Amino acid sequence: DSLKRGGRVSRPTPTRDASATAEGKFGKALETRFGGAFVNHRDDFRTLPFTVELWAKLDSKGSYNILVANELKSSPTHWEVFTSPGSGQLTVFTPGLAPDHVRAAIDIADGKWHFVAMQFEPTRIRLFVDGKQVADQEVKAKDGAFGAAPKPAQEELAIGSLVDQGIGCDGVIDELRISRGLRPIKDVPSEVLKADDSTAALWSFDTLTDGGSFVDLSANKLKAWLPGSADGMPASAKKK
Repeated sequence: DSLKRGGRVSRPTPTRDASATAEGKFGKALETRFGGAFVNHRDDFRTLPFTVELWAKLDSKGSYNILVANELKSSPTHWEVFTSPGSGQLTVFTPGLAPDHVRAAIDIADGKWHFVAMQFEPTRIRLFVDGKQVADQEVKAKDGAFGAAPKPAQEELAIGSLVDQGIGCDGVIDELRISRGLRPIKDVPSEVLKADDSTAALWSFDTLTDGGSFVDLSANKLKAWLPGSADGMPASAKKK
């Protein structure tokens, strides 16, 4: 948790910054037990279709593990990719869609690295683990949810945490890429993910800036900032 002095949130100390990284699948990774990372809202994160890819190594399944979450749960364009407690099964929650859950009958909270991907279309969500499709669910948007005129966004994108920080993740996340459109998922990447014209954001989590954020390798240069960090101000001032 960030320190508070005189009612203002101070920057994390260098030692806390250092603890936000761990050994990754390639290079370094985000150590989610630090509190996750946050990205200021961008419509690419809720404009369908889009594709999410990441590497995750989860150490327990006693609770929820949040991999990526867009906006607050109260938002009709909220979505979150997580593992269910007890089973460790990969799941997506989308309150603006019916049905509002897409579940894959595969445990990824086993202490091993897994390549996870989601293809999110207007009428279908597909999940992939280690290059294999593990879920394919037809969905339908509710009124005011995803569409031509979505409601105003409710806060940020969170990595390794819910946006309100109510639930986190027991593990590490590496190589998170969010792409516009449907990116083919055919196999397990043998090298780092690359940015191209379809890439909305790509964080390798190898480089942490002096301001406390991870560098986005896409052309958008979106900062994934640590709670309370200088790069996250003023949006992160409320993060504890």
